[in-house]
Amino acid sequence: MSEKTRTRVARAEMAARSLVFDVMLGIILLSSAFAGIAAVVEPVSQLRQAGGMTAIDLTESAQDEALDAITGVPDGVWLQFTENGNPIEMHADALDWPVRLLSGLGSSLLFGCLAAAGVLFYRVVREMRAGSPFVPGNPRRLRFIGLLLLFGGVGGQIIESLAKIRFLEATGAANGTGPALSSFTLNLGWVFAAAICFILAEAFARGRDLSEDVEGLV
Repeated sequence: MSEKTRTRVARAEMAARSLVFDVMLGIILLSSAFAGIAAVVEPVSQLRQAGGMTAIDLTESAQDEALDAITGVPDGVWLQFTENGNPIEMHADALDWPVRLLSGLGSSLLFGCLAAAGVLFYRVVREMRAGSPFVPGNPRRLRFIGLLLLFGGVGGQIIESLAKIRFLEATGAANGTGPALSSFTLNLGWVFAAAICFILAEAFARGRDLSEDVEGLV
């Protein structure tokens, strides 16, 4: 292969890598923008409607009853069923505004944290595109991203669980007076995602130290 051919191939590879990074940066910015908009729209949407809904788990007694004979469903409240007949949502025709607002705050918190994390990740990828992945700011940004995922993911689930409990209490459908279990749930997937960000931050910090050591030797 001649020198000119190798030069053309190298330039083509660089152009391809730059294009990939540009596409990634565009996707990250768009995703962050949509998440930021959703963080505002979600609670506003909840406040604009008279009622609301929440996912539920049935009590043991309700599970034993026929679908069309579940007792304890208050007036103005109805169940939505999936194709296999398992109730997955409980809807209420009317709810007080604090309950409706609380129902949207969990998702709003998550979307807001994702929007902020997306902006930070955009800056990390931009430094990588510039050929400087181990700049001092990237480990710090990755740690902040991990904290945002942890706060938004776990905090959002806590708020959603509290909203679910408040919803069931407000409608009289909670365990003991209705067919739905009033319980707290937590998905640890966001904890693992945050842990990955913290590990990447440490790897970037070690990479920066190594690059500084190499520069010192040169």
